[in-house]
Amino acid sequence: MTNSNSSSPKQFLSKIWLGYLAILIAVVGFLDASYLSSTYINKTNVGCFIAHGCDVVTTSVYAKLFGVPIAVLGMGYYFLAFGLLLTFVLTQKHFLVKWLTVLFGLAVLFSARLVYLQLAVLKEICIYCMSSAAISLILFLLTLYLYKSIPKTETLTLK
Repeated sequence: MTNSNSSSPKQFLSKIWLGYLAILIAVVGFLDASYLSSTYINKTNVGCFIAHGCDVVTTSVYAKLFGVPIAVLGMGYYFLAFGLLLTFVLTQKHFLVKWLTVLFGLAVLFSARLVYLQLAVLKEICIYCMSSAAISLILFLLTLYLYKSIPKTETLTLK
């Protein structure tokens, strides 16, 4: 009798395209964070096209963490994500999926806090900030799915 939760290495490799999709999504996140960083540094209007609270959110006291603009931290986060995802796709080292899942899980928690601040405290919405939160959630779900697809005999190895 086989366990329906386990998968073979061949089945896992057939899902590697999800890694490429995650790379593309991380690039979109990087572009989003780059745009917000540029407007923050240059002190220009964000230019919200759906909601009209972007400038309120991106210039609030909550827009920095330890004096660093959150958008700049976002650029670093997405750059790291891109590098780790690319390394995973090229090497197929399963342990990277575990660490990516942890990274994206922490990003989702951080994003949840920022979404709370937007909605409950500032009572404004920044569509670019919400997009970044959604991107982190999608990346988390993709890597969680990949992590659960790793053959059970290989989850604890550094292959």
